[in-house]
Amino acid sequence: MKITIKATGTEEIEALFEKISRRAAHMQPAMDEVGNYLQNIIEESFESGRSPDGEVWSPLADSTLIKKSKDGKPVSMGKLLYEEGTLFESITYEADSDSMAVGVNAYSKGDYPYPVVHQFGSKDGKTPARRFMPIDSNGELDDGVKEEILDLLEDFLAGL
Repeated sequence: MKITIKATGTEEIEALFEKISRRAAHMQPAMDEVGNYLQNIIEESFESGRSPDGEVWSPLADSTLIKKSKDGKPVSMGKLLYEEGTLFESITYEADSDSMAVGVNAYSKGDYPYPVVHQFGSKDGKTPARRFMPIDSNGELDDGVKEEILDLLEDFLAGL
């Protein structure tokens, strides 16, 4: 024998599930908000000379300053990682209803991966890491950034 019990008075719950389901089907605004948030964090790192978690970037080595002055290159215009502005100006994000990607689109002559080297440091240790993306060497999001993204998504799904 099979016994079935049906709960009644669940209209409000069902309506909320329906609302969440409709909002989840159109995530483009939330993806844009998260992308914009991450882009702002990265830009702030360049402006402040600090990693997204607040660690001050290592200054340029004397040998680098000497080499730049001999080559006639600008000496970071007073800011680290900002020789000509290419890296900073390439910060962007793309978002659609299903995904979001944020990063930099800077390339160097000779295919030197300078955005990666600046983020994680060089393998030989000559260039220190100057994190500008809110991720660590394992690809993990910084805790505060992760929490903020979760809050943004929860607020979006709640319709706030």
